[in-house]
Amino acid sequence: MKILLLISFATVAFAAEPSKDVVIQQCAISVGGVQRPSVAPSLCKNTYADVPCSYLYPVSDNSSHSNASENFLVSNRCYSGPLQPYAKLCSSQCALCCEEPEYNCTDKLPKQKCQLFSQYGLCGDPDLYDFLNYNCRQSCGLCKKPEFNGTFCMDTFKHCDQLFGLVPCSNKFMLQNCKGTCMISENCGKTTPFHPMTTAAPITMAPTTVAPTTEAPTTEAPTTMAPTMANATTMAPTTV
Repeated sequence: MKILLLISFATVAFAAEPSKDVVIQQCAISVGGVQRPSVAPSLCKNTYADVPCSYLYPVSDNSSHSNASENFLVSNRCYSGPLQPYAKLCSSQCALCCEEPEYNCTDKLPKQKCQLFSQYGLCGDPDLYDFLNYNCRQSCGLCKKPEFNGTFCMDTFKHCDQLFGLVPCSNKFMLQNCKGTCMISENCGKTTPFHPMTTAAPITMAPTTVAPTTEAPTTEAPTTMAPTMANATTMAPTTV
């Protein structure tokens, strides 16, 4: 089957227009004024082997793939010509991961934040599953999973809502004390009704006043020295 598919690809490739680098058009978001993939191409796999995909949809300058300040470039064949219908079989090469079932949904949190969880390998962290399943379904490839819609643990620290957004939920303190705010529903006693967090209030720290230290003055008792009396020497009169 793969051999027949390769022959079919090769036949179409000979008739295809020359490959040119173009700015990504599908599965794209604007980040800092440039077009970047909404889902990192490394997160999905080519249905067909990587070598034929890179041959059919080549990119002459792939430096943009690692430089977030540049427009992401792909082959024009991904979007037009006789090879366009096969582009989904090379979804990683053509940066079409958002069309894969696992990524065909949206994130509720800003894309840049969700992609950090993916970048640092936290999408598989069981302690963060409920949080990511609600907030970062696309970035973590959870679109096929049932969306969480239950109840979360209670926070044991009263200022978790102020920390949220400033301290990541992967932080040990947040995992232990702010389970409700971080939308964790496992390994907890009490639960609280579901309430999605959208914005984080700034943390206001109460001023710390140090009371002055008053010490009683130290009075040293004067030292009284007993007068020293020298014994008078009595000389006997000398008689000449």
